[in-house]
Amino acid sequence: DKFEYLHPVGDLQTTDLEQSMNKETYSISKLDSDYWTLSDQKTENIKNKMESAAEYKLEEISTIVKSMETGKNSVYTINEKEAKEYEIEKDILEDLAKNSSIKRYHIEDLDKKVIWAHGINLDDYPHTKKYLEKYKDELGDRYDIRSSNREWWEISNPRNIELFEDDRPRILVPYIANQNKFAVDQKRRLNDGGDIRAIFPEEDINEYSLCASLNSSLLEYYHKNVAKRKSGGAYEYYKSALKNLPILLSRELIGPAKKQKRKYKAKQSFNLSIMDYLGSSADSPDGKSLGEMYMPVEGLSDS
Repeated sequence: DKFEYLHPVGDLQTTDLEQSMNKETYSISKLDSDYWTLSDQKTENIKNKMESAAEYKLEEISTIVKSMETGKNSVYTINEKEAKEYEIEKDILEDLAKNSSIKRYHIEDLDKKVIWAHGINLDDYPHTKKYLEKYKDELGDRYDIRSSNREWWEISNPRNIELFEDDRPRILVPYIANQNKFAVDQKRRLNDGGDIRAIFPEEDINEYSLCASLNSSLLEYYHKNVAKRKSGGAYEYYKSALKNLPILLSRELIGPAKKQKRKYKAKQSFNLSIMDYLGSSADSPDGKSLGEMYMPVEGLSDS
């Protein structure tokens, strides 16, 4: 029912492995077929308390999806100067969000657009047609286009476009980041390379309240102890890790309240103490506080 494993202490800068490793016992019953994350006992205690106190898992109150891919960003992603030069029809140009443009509570506006040439009659867009025809051979040679027998000008993988084009509120997050960077997207931005994830809350869940919860230092601590770590101290923000995030929301911001009331309350400061989850500070990692959940005042965000 149990097995032992070793985990490093610190950065393994010593040659004495016995002094730089701790032995932990782990229950097999905690492992599932999705993916495994092994933590020391102190971390497991904190995670267990968070999971017990949570009202939901993120996947229970939202739809989490990967973004679309053009298959040829060098053609479809175009800056505003080029768009004017080629007279690309404006109604086929969409705002763009990229991994690097998503910050905590804020999405930077980019001087780029994506030509969303999907599900259209290209003859209705003569300037766009003239521009794309210069790349006809390479666009038609994309694997997704050839394998599905679609028109050469179409987007390679318009993944989840029905959600992105919908009026539903959404929260965007980079697929790789060194900290939690969730932001409400009010401009219905698209993507070109599958390098963001989008979270679409259920109708009775306030997106600002949820965003504040996701950006808390508490959930950042949880995520960093379940997600895959990349080089340079960054972490993956894939659905496999995001879906199980334990969510505790202010009940005043959830339920059948009128839309206007929810919007008003979402602008107020949002605070949840770590003590709501942990109770005692004895289990705090390395004796340090994990901070509090908060929603910054309007106009204030991390860069």
